[in-house]
Amino acid sequence: MADHFSSRAEIQYYFGAGPAQLPKPVILQLSKDIFNYENQGIGIGEISHRSKTAQGIIEKTKEDILKLLTNNGKYELDQLRKDYDVFFLQGGGTTGFSSIPLNLNNLKGKGGYLISGSWSLKSFQEAKRLGSNVVSLYNDKEENKAFKGCYKGDYSKLIAEQDDLKYVYICENETVNGIEYDATIKDLAHACKQRNVELVADLSSDIFSREIDVYDYGVIMAGAQKNIGIAGLTLYVVKKTLLEEIKDNGVDSQLPIAFDWNLQNDNNSCYNTIPMVPLHTMYLVFEELLASGGIKNQELINIQKSEILYSVLDKYSTESTEVEEKQKIVKFTVKKQFRSKMNVVFNLITPELEEQFAKEAETNGFLAVKGHRSVGGIRVSLYNAVKLEAVESLIKFFEEFVNKL
Repeated sequence: MADHFSSRAEIQYYFGAGPAQLPKPVILQLSKDIFNYENQGIGIGEISHRSKTAQGIIEKTKEDILKLLTNNGKYELDQLRKDYDVFFLQGGGTTGFSSIPLNLNNLKGKGGYLISGSWSLKSFQEAKRLGSNVVSLYNDKEENKAFKGCYKGDYSKLIAEQDDLKYVYICENETVNGIEYDATIKDLAHACKQRNVELVADLSSDIFSREIDVYDYGVIMAGAQKNIGIAGLTLYVVKKTLLEEIKDNGVDSQLPIAFDWNLQNDNNSCYNTIPMVPLHTMYLVFEELLASGGIKNQELINIQKSEILYSVLDKYSTESTEVEEKQKIVKFTVKKQFRSKMNVVFNLITPELEEQFAKEAETNGFLAVKGHRSVGGIRVSLYNAVKLEAVESLIKFFEEFVNKL
């Protein structure tokens, strides 16, 4: 086995949708900490999760999450501590598909799902499979024959059609389909508050990529491996009043003990063994994000990355008037209003051209640009760790590819 680190370039041309790349400083520190954490002679993955050291990491990670959610001082940290609890469950977003309805089952009312892509559909299907009282409020695929975006109507009217809703579930960014909620999500949050309905959101692939108002949500669930860490752990931010209501109404008999939010929260996420390497990775990512200007700064960078890439793709789209006919090779399925800033998904005019592009991209060092196996096409993921320079290099390669046709 190797006893030294091989080199790693500062700019990585890796655009995988998850697991995703991590910031280089995080990788370097994590590598050291896995080998020998704080000169204790033992690695972070080897220490007891109940030790003072591990408990300190858990607390610091939770504190960083709340710091990031203050939106650079818009909210007082002390107030967030009073209103929300932060805890972690083993597993990923799919664990959340089960834990969310099972924890909310005994509340008075049902869950309403807004289905805008593959992951919100899977979550709804899991809730139904478990026998939870849930309904589909809107399914974009049923409305448009394919997933093209999010609901565009009046959220207040949509929610009012159900007189006993307890929560509304959404996936804010659909990685497979390249669909992300736009500013109208504030209308949804407002409609939920008007009717005392909790907004429950899967933020696995866009958490901390942009500022959000935490007070819009009753539950935030986010698997780590797309934007804030590595696989194995899921972050939950839940209103304390909701946790108390769940506790008062009793635990659903079908709820696995490892999924019990109150049990995990009351035990500082350590009722069972918390995976310390994924947890410590989260902490390092949050520390790096805070040190580099916080979420607002990262949001501006993410907007710039997506805008320059979409601008070039639009230039060569089948709808373009800027280029020659033979250069119009890009096809979009997602409505422009709902294009994801995290996962840029598109097709080329033929599957053969897509295959050629993916192959040449990999040969030139631009990795993981093939679309999800369920939809095909091309997918370029632009998570926080993807540098602006990497996107600019990919754009240059894409234009060279088009100009050779």
